[in-house]
Amino acid sequence: MNDVTTPSWLSETVVMTAREAIYSLRARDKPDGVYEPFLGHPEWKAANLSLLVCCTSVSAHEDHHELPPWCHFAVLVNDGWVAKTPRERISAVPPQRPGALFRLNIHDEHHLVRDRRVRSAAFENYPPGYAVLVLSQEEPIPDAEIGAAMQEAFDKVAPQFDHGMPDFYRRRW
Repeated sequence: MNDVTTPSWLSETVVMTAREAIYSLRARDKPDGVYEPFLGHPEWKAANLSLLVCCTSVSAHEDHHELPPWCHFAVLVNDGWVAKTPRERISAVPPQRPGALFRLNIHDEHHLVRDRRVRSAAFENYPPGYAVLVLSQEEPIPDAEIGAAMQEAFDKVAPQFDHGMPDFYRRRW
């Protein structure tokens, strides 16, 4: 029998907070369908961590070169999307189910597109969303170490999830 412990960044509280951000984003009818509710928050910034939520496809783009190039992602919610480079075929990218860890160089072109291989049966009656924790670094973290690095960064901001989205999130809009 495998004794697999769910990482704290994939707890029900964190996932439901991410879903709240997705539904809030849809309610605001944000045209690009992308939101980072903790962007600029001191604890998150110090941990080089962000929560990225999307409710639509994101066209191919390169992120600002002021940002660290390497982003390591921990999937919290995925109702049918895949983040990848335009050169990659969807079938060549592993499905990004909740709990998956992966890395992208955000200074290279990348996008978020529909992936019918992944769909949360529990949320079939809700609009699809995608939420990931993003750990930004100047250098890539080896695959075998991404999980531990994500956990270490998340531990610095975990108390903010005790009661769902914090007040500063609600005041931003």
